[in-house]
Amino acid sequence: MKRLVVSLLFSGTVALMFAIPATPQEPENKLPTKPLIELLKAKGILTKQEARALTQNSSPQELSRRIAQLLLSKGLITQREFEEATGSAAVSPKRNAATGPTPKQSLAALGTAQHPTEEMKADPSKALHAARDPMDKSAVADGSSPDKGPSPAAPPPATETETNIIPPIAPIRVLPIGVPKREGTLPGLKLGSGANISLYGFLKASAVEDTASSGGPLFGAGDFPLPLLLGDTGPTGNPQFYVKARSSRLGANFGWPTIARNVTLTGRLEFDFEGDYTSVNNRNISAARSSQPSLRLAWVRLDSKLGRVPWFLQFGQDWTILGSSTLPDYFETTGLGVGMGSFYERAPMVRTGFQFGSENFKVQPEFAVVLPVFGEASLTDQQRVREGTLAGPESNHPDFQARLVFQFPLVHASGVAPAQIIFSGGHALEAEVVARSDLPTQPLAALGGRSIQSFFPQGFRESSHRDAWTVETQVPTSWATLVAKYYRGSDLRFFFAGQLNEAFFDTQGLTPIATVTSLANRNIPILDVGGQPVPAAMRPIRGQGGFLQLGLPLSRIFGANPSNRATAGWSIYLGYGVDTAYARDTVRFGGNGLRKTDLGITTLHFKLNKYVTFVDELSYWDTRAATVKLFRSGAGICILKALSIIIGGRIRKK
Repeated sequence: MKRLVVSLLFSGTVALMFAIPATPQEPENKLPTKPLIELLKAKGILTKQEARALTQNSSPQELSRRIAQLLLSKGLITQREFEEATGSAAVSPKRNAATGPTPKQSLAALGTAQHPTEEMKADPSKALHAARDPMDKSAVADGSSPDKGPSPAAPPPATETETNIIPPIAPIRVLPIGVPKREGTLPGLKLGSGANISLYGFLKASAVEDTASSGGPLFGAGDFPLPLLLGDTGPTGNPQFYVKARSSRLGANFGWPTIARNVTLTGRLEFDFEGDYTSVNNRNISAARSSQPSLRLAWVRLDSKLGRVPWFLQFGQDWTILGSSTLPDYFETTGLGVGMGSFYERAPMVRTGFQFGSENFKVQPEFAVVLPVFGEASLTDQQRVREGTLAGPESNHPDFQARLVFQFPLVHASGVAPAQIIFSGGHALEAEVVARSDLPTQPLAALGGRSIQSFFPQGFRESSHRDAWTVETQVPTSWATLVAKYYRGSDLRFFFAGQLNEAFFDTQGLTPIATVTSLANRNIPILDVGGQPVPAAMRPIRGQGGFLQLGLPLSRIFGANPSNRATAGWSIYLGYGVDTAYARDTVRFGGNGLRKTDLGITTLHFKLNKYVTFVDELSYWDTRAATVKLFRSGAGICILKALSIIIGGRIRKK
């Protein structure tokens, strides 16, 4: 079975960022002081080398001009602000800038970045992206899924600060290892309690054509790609066309005032609109335009130090440290490669970790106690709405996850994020409980005239497990960025892998004498073993897979003029993903019969400016089954057309 998917993408993105109010201009004769320079260093605006260069062989007037020129070169103030601060035109900021604005203007400029991270410290141009380009995926604070976040550390600062250049491609990092700084969340809004709130988000619309459906009356009609083959797809493969805006997102970063010495408290709340459609009288006809908001992230994080070692403790829902460290940069983020090699999740958890090393090389081990979720396909709609999950919590055993991150600067160049190698693993248990009242009461000759219920006067319990591990890497360079992931494990459905299989029941070649239903609505076969009823053993279905994606900044590679809108914003991503289930497992009782799905995907970006981007994504996937599936692929090849607009802006509180 083959499927060709051509996406006609029209996307719009508006990021909402609030900056701290600009305070009144100080008189020009009030000179910058050492505390101000130290503050700029702490906020990641100045590197140690730049701070040292500012104060060498300079008069007070020259020092003021150097600070202004430096901030201008980093893009933190405009040319007009520079001229107002210094009373003169700026010198060309191409080389060694050690110059920018007045102290108050500097602090106002700092407010445009949501989270000054360690990468911003080493390469302050990241602060410019975070402040002025809300849809630049390398600049969304901390990496809100699946948008890129600033990488936590960067190579040593270059001797030359370049401006007006086409940046390299930064990888998506939804779990950066940067340590939040005290007062690091600069406020867009400040509450009466003293807490700071910085809003972010985007509006996104896309048009998608799928040349064949996934099959079946429920899963066959979806506005995102699926590898499922669940039923007859009709005479033509059931091609479909969608326009959607429900991938839009809204979030808020929180920062609280100092609660204790050497303690930083931050948080995040994020929603999208990919929830269920409503079924009420005033929405039944127009349900397609009434998808409901749903929670993505909601956590609070406490950072401190044990001696000199940075340490954190986080509570709430976040990306799982099992598998989510590396994500592909696909434009179609609904599902983000479900069953095609992505492997990721978000879940409620308690997480902790430590950080060792220096700015050039860091090692961060982490551990999390996570809600045990298995993505049970057998749950009824009522069970899913009311409880979300059953089998995992009923095991009375938490999901234990861990990861180990190695971060180092592979390429010492301005704007290039450090490389990362990540290892992760996890273990969880699930239980299927069958109540006594759900056991058959009729006598069976095979059991000597006794009923199955008589052998289990209190019901019975079956259990299975999930064990998984991953190896991930992110290799950014000046001219190309490679990200890759390999995973392997069992019962990977919750992580959108293993061809969405869970567990099978081992009948040992015997014919079941009955089938009973668990509390989680799963069918469990009962075997006759020597005149005794025995529940078939529950075993997880194993799988493996991964992806590779290469990002190429075409305009940078071909030396385009950064000021030329027609040529400066081109980049392309080439990707391949594969997800498999073991054929000998997926054909057993309880498996879905799917064996393998390959994905080939190309995404072309044209960034007109910081507000508008055109995206065109073409994907092709091939699903293979281990059992017979009725499926008709779409006929013909569609003409590829594209129009995608990203509209962004920021609001400064006055």
